Amino acid sequence: MVVGVFIAPMFSMNDFYGRVFSNENLFELSSGLSAIKPAVLANICSEGMTGKEDESWVQKQNVITKCGLTIVYSIENRESEFVHHISMSREGGRIAHAAAMRLAPFILTCLGITSLGPCNLSLPPSPSGIQHMIFSLTPEQQSQFSELNVFVPSPNDALEFWKKTQSSVQQ
Repeated sequence: MVVGVFIAPMFSMNDFYGRVFSNENLFELSSGLSAIKPAVLANICSEGMTGKEDESWVQKQNVITKCGLTIVYSIENRESEFVHHISMSREGGRIAHAAAMRLAPFILTCLGITSLGPCNLSLPPSPSGIQHMIFSLTPEQQSQFSELNVFVPSPNDALEFWKKTQSSVQQ
């Protein structure tokens, strides 16, 4: 009986991560990023503002996939750079830093960030279990980013595309 108490959560987590890195979820994630990008660009915060004064921005700037992967995306306009903040978690829980590190190249490639040059990427481990990917773009890069479409792989090729991003982006 005691063994079941410890093993059941392990299977639940393994099932979650198996679903996160599936064709269906990766396609859903990239489609979601494509859907929220206009809202993210329309709600760029001024320096020092969190954007949380009006909580409705969270509804417009997040993606929750069927497996519970949750992404919240915001951009802050600082004097000489645009700071992008993408939070990754599991609906109602933590996501492993290793999983966030494996999702980061996929997200960056889908958004087109990898085509814009260096972006000062930071993805430090978070004790809260909500992982935060932060990168900054110059005003010129931000202007180019605004014009880019989000790449959405076909539903049958999303996993293969994810695999390619793992070798194409240095972490």
